[in-house]
Amino acid sequence: MIEMTQNINQNWAAHVQANAEVGVTCYTCHRGQPVPNNVWFRVSPVNSNVAGWSANQNRVTMVSNFTSLPSDYLETYLLADADGQYAQIAVHDLESRVQQQPGDPLIQQTERTYAFMNYFANSLGVNCVFCHNSRAFYDPGQVTPQWATAGLGIIMVQEQLEQYILPLQDVLPAERLGPVYADVPKLACRTCHQGEQQPLNGLNVIRNWPELAVLDDLPDYSAFE
Repeated sequence: MIEMTQNINQNWAAHVQANAEVGVTCYTCHRGQPVPNNVWFRVSPVNSNVAGWSANQNRVTMVSNFTSLPSDYLETYLLADADGQYAQIAVHDLESRVQQQPGDPLIQQTERTYAFMNYFANSLGVNCVFCHNSRAFYDPGQVTPQWATAGLGIIMVQEQLEQYILPLQDVLPAERLGPVYADVPKLACRTCHQGEQQPLNGLNVIRNWPELAVLDDLPDYSAFE
């Protein structure tokens, strides 16, 4: 966990220090708890007795923010598949009544994308236009600067899960693991942000903890010996 915190502060400053020196520490996620709030586990398929695609919906879960949207969007977009690839965040064709072509996004991706965006909004306490222009959600040329910051955040979470969180699978006791697949508790945007645009309202948490801000060139403590 210490290495993960150092990695975030040193290598992901474009996300955690986009506006000012803020950074993260253990408290950013844990807030005094052994296990942070707002962790998530794999829950799909939700409807196992439905023929065809179960849609992983119509049975509200915490992961779906208690809506009938798909509950598998976090595992779909934040966890790599067997080939180490991440699913594309995409929507169905912008035109109606078009012939589906091989490789085109399906309506399922549209629903998952909407569920993911809903998760973003709830995690940061914002709405769609915080990142997007409402007249052209699909146009990356009309987004706000926060869109790029959020995009970096997605990649950052993917890396932390792969390098630091998933390897804990064989370390944590059984009572810490998920209820369906006995998987490790995983982080995402809400784990840090907890409803705020910047975690802890942008408080600079690394000013007094330089050890958590760098991987190399640690402070010289010889004066205190």
